[in-house]
Amino acid sequence: MTYREIGISIRSAYSQGWPDDASRLAFRTETRKLFRDAGWQVEETPLDSGHCVTVRNGNDALYLHPDLFSGVMQEDHIPELQRLLSGANTFRVLGTDLRRECFDLTDEEYRQRLEEQTERIDNAILEACKTKQKNLFRTGPIAERIGQQFAIRRLQDWERSGPYIAEGYVGERIEQLIADGRLIIAQTRYGQGLRTATEAELRMTENADTMQMHF
Repeated sequence: MTYREIGISIRSAYSQGWPDDASRLAFRTETRKLFRDAGWQVEETPLDSGHCVTVRNGNDALYLHPDLFSGVMQEDHIPELQRLLSGANTFRVLGTDLRRECFDLTDEEYRQRLEEQTERIDNAILEACKTKQKNLFRTGPIAERIGQQFAIRRLQDWERSGPYIAEGYVGERIEQLIADGRLIIAQTRYGQGLRTATEAELRMTENADTMQMHF
């Protein structure tokens, strides 16, 4: 089954705020009833909490902001949801935006998928750290940037940042590339810097390894 991030734009009485308490209460009451009657679970929040309601049906979950219902849904459940919302009185649907695919993965399964791409990740790191001169180094959140390229969107990541698994794995690969002599590390005025080793430096590393093996 395929899950997608979804955004459903709606028009209600809300426009940078509610015009009155009656409008807010009517929207709140109707949305809860619509979803409850359809078998969804409603996670209640106090009226004055400043937070909107989240509703769930299995792995499907939506955050009911009066401008936008957003969350994750099984793709073949979406037509049924659209029919449900078409009968509302306190709002009307303007459009439905299907976004990234989401996967139902444990942390261990996520890491396994990253390990299967180790060569591609290493190449991306080395490409990002290339410099034209040996005295130049790349600084900044390199692991974060590369991690975003290989991040896998999961169901549980919709509403919590969760462990930064991709970023952490890229950080591990950077450490390994440094240990292998494929990345050069140095302290710069802007903090720790990295650059990809030159061909000459790689040959020196290989020669040193060969000498150690014979020693």
